[in-house]
This record gives sequence, C-alpha cells and structure tokens, in this order.
Amino acid sequence: MDLYFRGEKMICLTGDVHHIINSKEQQICDKTEQELAITYTEIARKNGLKITLFLTGKCAKDKEFIQTLQNFENLEIGGHTYSAFRPTILYKFMKKMSGKTYGPYFNQALDISWTIKAFKKRGVDITSWRTHAYASDANTVKILQEQGIKVISDIVKPNIEPKEENGVMILPINVLPDHEHLYHGFRTKTVVTNFLKTGWTDSFTNKSFSGDQWLKQVKEQIRENEKQGIVSTLIVHPQCMYNLNKFSTFKQLCKTLKGYGTSNARDIICD
Repeated sequence: MDLYFRGEKMICLTGDVHHIINSKEQQICDKTEQELAITYTEIARKNGLKITLFLTGKCAKDKEFIQTLQNFENLEIGGHTYSAFRPTILYKFMKKMSGKTYGPYFNQALDISWTIKAFKKRGVDITSWRTHAYASDANTVKILQEQGIKVISDIVKPNIEPKEENGVMILPINVLPDHEHLYHGFRTKTVVTNFLKTGWTDSFTNKSFSGDQWLKQVKEQIRENEKQGIVSTLIVHPQCMYNLNKFSTFKQLCKTLKGYGTSNARDIICD
C-alpha cells in the first residue's frame, strides 16, 4: 500500500507547542512558545511549506494566539494533551496505579475530550494528535478514534511508513528528532553526557549533534525515505530551533524542504 498526501508523496513537517509548563527549555528562553510558534509558522509560510503544530489544550486559553494561528493558511493545529501531564504529582500517581504514563483509560478519555473542546471553543476542529512525550499506549488510539481524531503521530522509528489502525492513521516520526538529538539550549554536551549514564537511547541513536550535523542527517534520511517511497515525517520544535540559534538552522531546513511537496498531517490518505 502506498501512502500519499492528496495523491502525491510528500513531507510532513511538524512541531509541538506547550503552554507555560516551566520546562528547562522555557526557563532559559526569553520568548514564550506561543511567540516562537508564530515566528516558526511565518518562516515556513515564506518558504511555501505546510506544517502541523501540536498544541496543548491549555494553549487555547490564549484567544489572541489561537486567532493569530488561524490566519495562517499553511498551518494545521493538532492536539498535544490538555496539560502536558501537569500537575506532575497527579500523573506520577496515575502512572504508579495504572502502569501507563498517560494514565488509565478514563483519564485519557477525559484529557482528550478536554483538549478537543478547548480548541472547539476557539473555532478549531482538531483531527490530528501527538501525545506529550510520545506517551500513547494501547488505549490511546481507541479513544482517539471514538472522539473523531483521524491521525496520531507518536511512534519514533526510522524507515517505516504510515499505516491505518482502527480507523486512525499512524503517522510515524521517521526522521531524526531535534529535541532528543540536538545540542541546544540547556542540552549542553555535559548535560547530555550525564543523561546518557542512565542508558537512554531511542530507535535512531543515543547520540546528539550540532545544528549542522543534525541538519545533514535529516537531509540524508529524507533522501533515503524518498528512494524507498516513504513519506518523511519530521518533528522540529519551535522552542528547540530558537534556543539552538534563533531559527538559523530551521531557515536552512525550510529552504531544503522547498524542493519537496509538504502537507498537513490531516491530509494523509491511502491509495
């Protein structure tokens, strides 16, 4: 089965945006993620690129921000949980009780419903989803399908293509992610070295790279996916790109992607 965006093989450029959660990324940044999301979307638009940004439901409390995003014809707004697993103490308790980072079934259903309703209140119907921290589980797809979500982009793995599962399109992140593999902001070489002592890795590698090194690998992986006829899905965060070098690397990436077709996540179809 070949997968296409509106009939043509393309690239899906995505990112995540959070309300104020006091993350280490946010603590060292002189701008909010909302401000960065607008700049990020403007850069993509200037390069003729369609994008999907997955927003936490609490972002919808900022009416002006959502209205600004709605003015971008190249942007799809997707859901990214309601609160990014805050308050932390509550989610730690639920994980202990259920064994799932996203909590038990009833909590997931409630969280997804809150997120959908928060954006609906602002006139946005979300149909694409990425769970915060990629923390979906066996319950998540079923709940999303029940609540009208058409696409989920949580799997992080190279060389795989989208597939349909229970009426929901699984859109894998199959190009090297930025946050986990890029030296930027608080993620210095010292911090990453200490973190790796925990044994962390993902399906790509346990290594981190400079902006130029990361961009080179992204380009190579896109070309390899193209050879195999696989849709390339990128996760590139506005916060990471700003904390790295104030969007310089992101602008280079966008210039590269101009040579490809891009589409919003919601537009994926099977042929």
